Amino acid sequence: FITSDAVFNMNSGEVSSNYSAKEGGGLYITDNAVVNIKGGDFYNNKSYTNGGGIFLQSGTLTMSKIGDRKSKIRKNENGQDGKTSANGGGVYVKNGTFTIEDGEITGNVAKGYGGGIYMGNAENEASQIIIKGGAIGENSARYGAGIFVLHGECVMTGVSIDGSIAGIGGGGV
Repeated sequence: FITSDAVFNMNSGEVSSNYSAKEGGGLYITDNAVVNIKGGDFYNNKSYTNGGGIFLQSGTLTMSKIGDRKSKIRKNENGQDGKTSANGGGVYVKNGTFTIEDGEITGNVAKGYGGGIYMGNAENEASQIIIKGGAIGENSARYGAGIFVLHGECVMTGVSIDGSIAGIGGGGV
């Protein structure tokens, strides 16, 4: 739980097999906190509601490689115990900025929207997702299995999106 203008840096390492009874199974970022992760792996985390792997609200998260080690968000899940409105199996972004460069967002599951990434805001909130290179694949959700965007800006360059499955609409985006 990183909050109140804090700065957190992680070089390599793994955050795995954690559970939150509400949001942010692996990591919760809020209140203008800044998080920089190089070569980190968020794996097999679960939450009851939003952000199975990472929950980001009103902060900044930047993920990149360190040497040859990519940052990964994989096999995270939300919507435990039958909760069907849970969003952002891998990452949930609300009123924040999420940047990932040459990373992997794979195998995440949301019971609601955004299996890999969910970005949802009120119209007056400003969120941004920037994805440079890397892969988004094999995620699942009802809508937007790879990425779901509701208000805000999503910029992608050289990204592979494949193999995700939406139960109703938007397998990739």
